[in-house]
Amino acid sequence: MPTNSLKPATALRLTLLAAATFASFGFEGGCDDCNKPDPVTCTPACGTGYTCENGTCVGSCKATSCPSGICATPTTCAQCATDTQCSGATPRCSMNRCVACVAGPTDNCSASAYCDGASNTCTRGCKNNGACASNSCSASHDCAQCTSDNECSLGKVCNAGTCEAPCASSASCGGDRVCCGSKCQDGSKDDACHACNVTCSATQFCGSAACVTTTVGQLCELSKVTLVKDGDGNDDVNSDAAGAALAARCGRTIAVTSVAQTSAAVLDQTTGRPLAAPGTLLVFSGGTFFNAGTRYFVESPGLSKIYDTVASDGATIAIRRRPSGTDVLLIDPSTLNAGHDFFIIEILKEPTTKAVALVFYGLDAPGTYAAAWYLENRVIPMRAVHNSTYYVVEWTDQNGDNDPNMGDRFDLQTND
Repeated sequence: MPTNSLKPATALRLTLLAAATFASFGFEGGCDDCNKPDPVTCTPACGTGYTCENGTCVGSCKATSCPSGICATPTTCAQCATDTQCSGATPRCSMNRCVACVAGPTDNCSASAYCDGASNTCTRGCKNNGACASNSCSASHDCAQCTSDNECSLGKVCNAGTCEAPCASSASCGGDRVCCGSKCQDGSKDDACHACNVTCSATQFCGSAACVTTTVGQLCELSKVTLVKDGDGNDDVNSDAAGAALAARCGRTIAVTSVAQTSAAVLDQTTGRPLAAPGTLLVFSGGTFFNAGTRYFVESPGLSKIYDTVASDGATIAIRRRPSGTDVLLIDPSTLNAGHDFFIIEILKEPTTKAVALVFYGLDAPGTYAAAWYLENRVIPMRAVHNSTYYVVEWTDQNGDNDPNMGDRFDLQTND
């Protein structure tokens, strides 16, 4: 039977069977989208400023659209690529950011500041040696031998040439130092004598607890003694004797040291002026011929109140008082010998450096020896009654041994 002659019922059944077969293969309906690929999505979904491209989240920043020509992040432009893109308070470009400064050789901070690389901010302190008066900048940005607080790093103060943390109280300073205006000061100095704003007068020096009058009886008020030796054998022996007496008989701890008068640390080598040594008594044993310190005090107008010189007759030795210029004693030099001499003991304060000095010497060598003995056995043990600035004493040997001792005569000639 020809196929086109199928009965209507049979044809209908064949049509329905074909439709079911196409449906089972997913071809139900039309095929308008059959040639398009399946869409690709980003999982998880992209955040703000990102778009999904081929399954990848892509930032919206395009370097070509940034003024700096660089993206700082996928979604934002970098602030800068060079210094020329920065200005004002943030003139430098660092890590694509405009900042105040850049640490290193191109540090642009002021002379008294350096760039903190961690914060890119200018901080007080030296950046290199050239920023310091001493031409020496430490790794901590402190100048050696600082001259002001600006030569110290932030949080420190310049105190006597050293950068240090500020003090809150004298207890934090330690030793004999006092806290004045956030700086620890030497409490033995005349301008801060054991307390702030306590200044000793011209006729005083800073003693063990307060300002005391400059008199011979105050020898033990200073805890340090420096024997300034002139190199003459006799003078140096007598200097040692005086130092030993001070250490043994003052009733308190006295630290004694010796130094040659050729040391620039104790004497100005041009003028002979004693230099400041807070809390220290400088001892000068010997007359003007050998001892530079004695010579300075005697020959400088207005310093020594009493001194020896040649009298107007050109032959007699005069003991002359300042400022009156009066000769209080005239001595025939022929009377001086191994058992008879005169000596001077005087305590002085140098007006410029504030150095406190004990000067003692005889008209001849035996007199200096007698002066050392007198200091040890009369002045120091009985210092409470020695309240004058100087003493002139005549020594006369009484037992023929030419050695000062308790049996000899020590006759006070003048004092003031």
